[in-house]
Amino acid sequence: MVSTSATKNEIKDWHAEGSMKILFNLPIPPLICQTTDMMKLELILGLAGDGPVCHTYTTSPGAYAGKIPFGPIKLLEWLELHLGLSGVFATEIERVLSLKERLSELSESYFFTASFKNDPLGVAKRLLNLWDTWRMSGWEPTANLDAPQRMQQMASLSQIIYSSGTSAVDRLLTIHNAIKPGRLPDFSIELIDDEKLFPYRYQLLIQKLRSYVTVTNTDFAPTANKGTNLRKLQDVLAGKYVSPLDADDDSLFILSFANDIDAANAVYSIQRAIDWKPV
Repeated sequence: MVSTSATKNEIKDWHAEGSMKILFNLPIPPLICQTTDMMKLELILGLAGDGPVCHTYTTSPGAYAGKIPFGPIKLLEWLELHLGLSGVFATEIERVLSLKERLSELSESYFFTASFKNDPLGVAKRLLNLWDTWRMSGWEPTANLDAPQRMQQMASLSQIIYSSGTSAVDRLLTIHNAIKPGRLPDFSIELIDDEKLFPYRYQLLIQKLRSYVTVTNTDFAPTANKGTNLRKLQDVLAGKYVSPLDADDDSLFILSFANDIDAANAVYSIQRAIDWKPV
């Protein structure tokens, strides 16, 4: 789904070169708004807040001090700063390399032993990914005979994995235990994604923060004008019943191409012609 202010004739011209399958006219979500309380920081927390796209809002017209877009990792780092927990932590590649060296010293056989001989770096990375994902979902690496065999084996390697470097989960648990009355500045959190979409450990953190700061939920899903074909399509995608599409109201253009290369070339041509940026 993309946004453009182009006219219908321009769309037809581009179709001759090729473009993309669905062209949308969506408003950009108002992630940054003027704050009325300059003494209180408001964190605009969303799942995509750690990416480069969201960061452009901080320097765009209408961005004001006191409202900052945050993602999960930025929230973690900000809380560490104010709780006296900041530090230089191992990067992902440093953890992978460290784990690879430790796994190469094992003499026992594990579910990954055969693959490790052929691709030690890839296996170390995969094991760390499993470890971090399971723990972020609430798994505790303890000896549990009811758990699948590979989870039991991973739990038996916990000391090796812990020694490979501090993970985001370890940092989250430290932050969770450090949050106490009077230790945080005056701030609030505005969630622009459903809280249930955040990883489980972050959900627990947000729930604890609710005891100390104001946490609100805001739906920033862009919507077109009511009654337009574009709005009807958006409602259908949201699971709502709508009336049939009108013959043509210029709010929605459906284009098709023989292959992805033609579509990519058309999008590039459009971007160069009118400085158009997909949403």
